[in-house]
Amino acid sequence: MSDRLRVLCVRRADDGGRALERADGQMAVETAGTVDEALTRLEEGVDCVVAAGAGSDEGVVGAVREAHPAVPVVTFGDWTTPSEAFAAGAADHVPAAGAEPYVRLARAVRNAVERSDGAAVDGTVDRPLETEYDRLIDLVEYLPTSVVYGEMTGEGPVIRRVNAAFEETFGYDRGAVLGENLDDVIVPPEQQESAAAINDRLQAGESVRTEVERRTADGMREFLMRAVIQEETEEWYAIYTDITERRRRKRELERQNERLESFVSVVSHDLRSPLAVAKGNVELAREERDGQLLANAAEALDRMSALIDDLLTLAREGERVNDLESVALRPVAESCWNGVETADATLRIETDRTVCADRSRVKQLVSNLYRNAVEHGGADVTVTVGDLEDGFYVADDGPGIPESERGRIFESGFTTSDEGTGFGLSIVEEIAEAHGWTVAATESADGGARFEITGVEVVDDEDAGE
Repeated sequence: MSDRLRVLCVRRADDGGRALERADGQMAVETAGTVDEALTRLEEGVDCVVAAGAGSDEGVVGAVREAHPAVPVVTFGDWTTPSEAFAAGAADHVPAAGAEPYVRLARAVRNAVERSDGAAVDGTVDRPLETEYDRLIDLVEYLPTSVVYGEMTGEGPVIRRVNAAFEETFGYDRGAVLGENLDDVIVPPEQQESAAAINDRLQAGESVRTEVERRTADGMREFLMRAVIQEETEEWYAIYTDITERRRRKRELERQNERLESFVSVVSHDLRSPLAVAKGNVELAREERDGQLLANAAEALDRMSALIDDLLTLAREGERVNDLESVALRPVAESCWNGVETADATLRIETDRTVCADRSRVKQLVSNLYRNAVEHGGADVTVTVGDLEDGFYVADDGPGIPESERGRIFESGFTTSDEGTGFGLSIVEEIAEAHGWTVAATESADGGARFEITGVEVVDDEDAGE
């Protein structure tokens, strides 16, 4: 019995004590029903106290710490919060919820005893209270992000504690890494030099935030590492966020963008040139002998040219917007109207709003909505640009969009017009999504089509120009 850790559970039925013993066969667990009984039992010698339930008197942590400051106390269950437990002086807090709570409790008890030098306590040994920094480390035990804590020595960063997420992510049992040099455990040989530079920065008092490659039990993975050090004590902790999948997706996206750029280059150079030759030959042929067949060929070539223009625009407008500025909607709406063939259509502008956006792309979006209104609403359609609570709308008084088709109108190539290419509204959606906005089609007050662009950042900037 003398080799087993002596644990006193306060306010927990006997079955809880037996569950803790089953979780760790090297623990001898006794119970106390009241705080007074617990204080009496402490005089007999106890390694750790587990405060495991609520009652009329929830001051067990403070009472034990006041009477026996060298005895670590671990709180267990949902009767208190981690912040309340640590504020009262608990060495650790273990929630009862989740998988294997008593296994986690046993591990927390052992860690608490190790931090108090692992010796039996009879209430007469004078030891300092845990520091606030120790309590901070206790708090991170159950964070989903890998955390490792230690001290900087002449041999490098030595591991003193890791949390459960570190064990799971890196695949190393904490018992095997405690006391080891962190760089020897997880830094591959080719990264040792950069790891040494990170150590130098930490010892100089600098906080470090950088992306690194680190070795796990399952191979190399990529992490965002954030590390700080306590200059007075040379204690440090590092947080490792696994970004392997994020980086993989980023590289895949970059490869896709490269393929897209290659596609755009082919369309721009290899298709435009033969198309221009074909159009020139048709024009020459029509000068010599015009007819319906040649007219149809010229119309088809014009349509191909329009399709190429829209495809190139669609390929580029989906790129994420980075350069934002204040854009006044009224001058943009006016400028776009003057640049679109609108026949006898009428424009009404009912906004003086300024938004945060990419000016050239907003112009493309508005112009495409104008073309859509004239194309589907007729030559004498009236188009209105107005405000929404978190954006703006473009509406018309044309025949509108059947409800059955509203879910398809943003699909590439979908059109109900003989003149349209089917890409105009796809481009509108791409531009909106590139800004982080949402675009939706609904019915206008006049029964026509109304396109609502929401999620827009509205700014006060009276000086925003066209």
